[in-house]
Amino acid sequence: MAAQYRTINRGGGSIYEKLREKGIEPLDYIRFYHLRAYDRINAPWDSFISKMEQNSGVKFHEAQVALARQWIGQDSASNQKEVTLAIPEATNEALVQSEKTPIRTETVPIPQSSEEAREIVRKFESGAEGLRGDQEVSDTVAQHMLCDRTELIDEKWFGTEEEELNAL
Repeated sequence: MAAQYRTINRGGGSIYEKLREKGIEPLDYIRFYHLRAYDRINAPWDSFISKMEQNSGVKFHEAQVALARQWIGQDSASNQKEVTLAIPEATNEALVQSEKTPIRTETVPIPQSSEEAREIVRKFESGAEGLRGDQEVSDTVAQHMLCDRTELIDEKWFGTEEEELNAL
């Protein structure tokens, strides 16, 4: 919760403060609801994402940048060719990061067109073919927080127990 509030409306560099610096009142346009939700990512790194990278030849972060290019579209005002991502390493600090949290960087080329971006994402997604059949695994478990009639313990998971704990 602290990280959510810090990035949304507190801490000097929040979304609200950045918009106000530009003369925009964020409360006129943006509202945040349901911040106490929990979920898990149904794609454990070791047993799924890393294998998608191997099968497709596309790294996860390349696919993320390509997807961002698709969402943003072609920006004719920028001629930026790459982006450097700060990637925190796995740690026992949970969601709280400190000066002790090791961070590595990875520089990823930005696709120069929406078509190139779509192809990168398609190629990365194709790396999942044949890895697992997860039709019985929910992509989200947030419905349990909303008093669903099923139990969280009943949700299936195709990774290891440790990966499941780390994904929550």
